[in-house]
Amino acid sequence: MHDCRGGQAAPATTEAQSLETTPADADNMSCGPHFPPGFPFMRQVISELEKIRRRSRTMLLTQRVSVIVAWVIGLTVCLVALDFLLRLPATPRLALLVGGLAMFGYALWTYLWPAVLFRPHLTELALRAERSFPAVAGRLASSVEFAVSGLDKVNPLAARSVTETERRLAGESLSRVIDGDRTWRASGAMLGVLMEANQGKFGDV
Repeated sequence: MHDCRGGQAAPATTEAQSLETTPADADNMSCGPHFPPGFPFMRQVISELEKIRRRSRTMLLTQRVSVIVAWVIGLTVCLVALDFLLRLPATPRLALLVGGLAMFGYALWTYLWPAVLFRPHLTELALRAERSFPAVAGRLASSVEFAVSGLDKVNPLAARSVTETERRLAGESLSRVIDGDRTWRASGAMLGVLMEANQGKFGDV
């Protein structure tokens, strides 16, 4: 999950931050968040969205680090093999080294750094969740905004919207919004390249 759409929700960030759990608490949520009896359902939804945001960022970083490491190792092995076959002089070797470092820096800046800064608004995550939960399509994002701003406490229409969203979402878990396939594939590719390089198979070319 790395594509979020939707608008901005400035008030969501400030109040939602107070709902974040500690890393120790997150480790104890393998079966979903645990809340005390009577805890408002929409607050549970917001807490789940916070957890999804943290997990998505971790998965995105893992995916992109894996891709960069796999490319660096693969290209390094290929360049070593090329140098072995062609017996390149010092000048081409230096040019290849400088070019490789430049590509590495470019990848860090344009590919990895955006993942480091990845922190979507809760409404963006809610909009993505709406695609997985058709029952709350067009409702979840606005209900999250109402809840984090407190508008549902003073506006009857907002309160009615939040109540209806809670009714439709009851018994569901937002955790299925996360798709870890890309992260697993990237990690597998990196491990495969590491194993091949470690066994010296590329050096036999």
